[in-house]
Amino acid sequence: MAGGAVNELKKADSLIEWLNARPALSREAVEALAKSFQRSLTVDWIGLYKADLSLREAIEQGRTDLVPETVQWAAKQGVPVTRGEMVNRHPDMPPLPDDNYGRGKEQDLGFQCDYVRASFERYWIGGEPVPPGFVKRVAVLLRKAREHNRELRFLRAWHRHMGDELTGASRGSLIERLQKLENRRR
Repeated sequence: MAGGAVNELKKADSLIEWLNARPALSREAVEALAKSFQRSLTVDWIGLYKADLSLREAIEQGRTDLVPETVQWAAKQGVPVTRGEMVNRHPDMPPLPDDNYGRGKEQDLGFQCDYVRASFERYWIGGEPVPPGFVKRVAVLLRKAREHNRELRFLRAWHRHMGDELTGASRGSLIERLQKLENRRR
C-alpha cells in the first residue's frame, strides 16, 4: 500500500476515534445549541428601538450588544449576504477545509475526513447538521479501498451522533450500508 493511502487510512482511524470519544448529543441539546447560535446571528430590534438607534447607526457605532459582528460584517459588504456566509464568518465557527465544498477532491479520503471532522465541530458549536454527502463519500472511499471494518466502525460512529438527526436519501443509504455491514459480520 502506498504511503499516501496509509496516511489517509490513519486519518480515517483518527476521525473514528475522535467521533467515538465525543459524547452523543440529545435532540434537545442540539436544538438548544442551534437556538443559542441563531441568537448570535440575530439583531436585537427591541434594543435598537429602546436605544433610539437605526440599524445603520448601531453598525456605525460598532454596537455588538445590539447587532452581532457577523451581521455588521454582512451589512458592510454592500451586497446581499447569505446566512451560510454569516455562519462561516462567525468567530466561534471553525473553518471548513475548503470554500469550494471539496469539488475536485472527491477521491481524497484525507480531505473528506477533514471535512467531516470540521462539520462535526460545527455541529457541536451551532447544532448545524453534518452534510451526509461527505459522510457517504468517506464510506464509499473506505469501501473502494476494501476497508470494510473501518467503514463499519466509521458508520457506527457517525450513526451514534447523527443517525436520528437527518432524513432523506443520503441518510437512508448510509443506514442501509451500515445494516449490510453489520449483517455481514454475523
